[in-house]
Amino acid sequence: MSRKIDLGRSGLFLVVMSAMVLLSACEHADPVSTDPPAPTLTSIQNTIFNSSCAISGCHLGANSPRGLDMSPGESWGNLVNVQSSGLPTTIRVVPGDPDNSYLIMKLEGAPGIVGLQMPQGRDPLSDSQIEAVREWIDAGALDN
Repeated sequence: MSRKIDLGRSGLFLVVMSAMVLLSACEHADPVSTDPPAPTLTSIQNTIFNSSCAISGCHLGANSPRGLDMSPGESWGNLVNVQSSGLPTTIRVVPGDPDNSYLIMKLEGAPGIVGLQMPQGRDPLSDSQIEAVREWIDAGALDN
């Protein structure tokens, strides 16, 4: 014998809200942002690196893959004018030259990269997020 459960409007509302709360608690959930990040390291660090790169199991801390710690206070020194360990003929971030910066190649999944497009195992960054990183590099990749 099967029984039909009638939740009513308030019951259905509670079920939907509970599901939303559970989904929003995901450890690696990206923050919801309607504005593109400003092309400064501070903005990119806060809106992109901290939520997509400098997370547990990725580029966080002294044991980060390929020595690339992208946590606050560490990312700039590990990116700008630093040889890529994945593809030693490239530089991770070449100030003023986003097209020859390995970071952009990895974010865009360009042909010839070693490994996978970043962030690995997650949705790629949005066009506006990648554009902000490009603009920051184009403006000299300043530690601001």
